[in-house]
Amino acid sequence: MNSDRGQRARRLGAALFLLLLPVLPLQARGKSEAWASTQYAAAQRLRETLNNLPSAQQSRKEYQRVIAAYRRVYYGSPASSKADPSVVAVAELLTEMGRRFNDDRVLHAAIGQYKFLRREYPGSHDRFEALFTIGQIYQDDLRDPAEAKLTFEEFLHRYPHHHLAEEAGKALNDRGSKRG
Repeated sequence: MNSDRGQRARRLGAALFLLLLPVLPLQARGKSEAWASTQYAAAQRLRETLNNLPSAQQSRKEYQRVIAAYRRVYYGSPASSKADPSVVAVAELLTEMGRRFNDDRVLHAAIGQYKFLRREYPGSHDRFEALFTIGQIYQDDLRDPAEAKLTFEEFLHRYPHHHLAEEAGKALNDRGSKRG
């Protein structure tokens, strides 16, 4: 008798799974484009408010609030047209925050965010600037010439004809002249 109940339960579970199967891909894609646009607009307003605050009131908490608003966009709707601009906004805000509070941990988080953009959104128009900015953060903020060199060399290797290639080359040359 227990075996009959077990078989019925498995059949019911399988039937339920088959009924839900067509819905699963929709859930995997996340929320709608309209939802993402609304969330992105709200995040933009928060960022504008942060930028308009007097410098003394631009706290870590305020930065984190704006960052959370942008993250909501790409976590909730990763395939939307607002996802990769939200990733970029988080990276920019982390960079600003790290510089403002002289916090290497936050600067490393910014680098991680730029790397996330390049990995998860390889077709993003911002992927070039993301790699270049990683090099700048290593060079100017973290004072890590070895990582800066590797990053600028990677940039030149991957994007030799990009308009930032000349700047990447100059960054490598400046780095070399500072050593000698």
